[in-house]
Amino acid sequence: MLVDAILVMTEAASHGRNPYVWAKGSLFSNPVAGCILKKFGAVPVYRPRRKEASLADVDSDKTPEELEAANKAMFEHTWKVLAGGNVMVLFPEGTSYTAPKMLSLRTGVVRVATGFAKHYDQSIPIIPLGLNYFNKDHFRSQMTLEFGPPMMVTPDMVNSEAFQHDEHSEVKRLTHELEERMHDVTLNASDFSTIHAARMMRRLYLNTPGSIDANKEVRLTQYIINMLEQEPKDEEQKERIATIREKVLRYKEQLEKLRLKDQEVNLPVPKEQSLLQLFLERILYLLVLLPLATPGLLLNFPYYFLGKWFALVVLPHALEFC
Repeated sequence: MLVDAILVMTEAASHGRNPYVWAKGSLFSNPVAGCILKKFGAVPVYRPRRKEASLADVDSDKTPEELEAANKAMFEHTWKVLAGGNVMVLFPEGTSYTAPKMLSLRTGVVRVATGFAKHYDQSIPIIPLGLNYFNKDHFRSQMTLEFGPPMMVTPDMVNSEAFQHDEHSEVKRLTHELEERMHDVTLNASDFSTIHAARMMRRLYLNTPGSIDANKEVRLTQYIINMLEQEPKDEEQKERIATIREKVLRYKEQLEKLRLKDQEVNLPVPKEQSLLQLFLERILYLLVLLPLATPGLLLNFPYYFLGKWFALVVLPHALEFC
């Protein structure tokens, strides 16, 4: 997804690194778009048509020979980027999706790393990165970027007897290892309702004074998900877990209908203050503050509106990044 690529590239740039990314090859057929993509550090990727003959797979117009040549050029371009000390941002699932758990990884990332170690005789780290959205479908929702420990690919690994004997199996093994590391920095559940229940439980039962680190919240949520999805010891435990989950989801649904947040439900209401007094106070605040806020509202509303329009209309049809 375009937003994911922009977020990761921005984070890399903030640390003084030059980020590059793979982008769908057909986007480069337009001279203007191709020029912009190259300025942003995009490397064209050409993939063969899948068996289901997806209409979106326009790169498949190339012949097998052309695809093989383009694929070779892509890897060579990517290795040159890495040799220059730059960062290559790759999405190992190979597609944009919305799912409660991470998809199985393709071997592209590992093949890039092993190819670089082999051709340039240098070690290369693969940094697992998890992007976790708190409410992906809502405009201006929060998200976290969590980096995991680097997975090193060395020349000794690619020159080993095992790698020389069966490169395909070794690439698969390294991809599986990367997938396990990716699970440590992402949120994964069997369905979205489990994620919603776990997040609400964290807020209800694991609420701590003051703010909690966003990445710690993700880890706590994953821990609760694991508890909800673990095999129950007996029918009694299974029923108890199901009951708690149902109550939490029902409470969450009621909050959404009332457009309230859990912390707002617990706000103390002064007993000595009547509803009429509270209403009159709020009206007074509105009359005093509205004239002061109006200039800022008029100046910033167009940008807010354009941002929301961009999120709802443009991004669903935006560039497809790998």
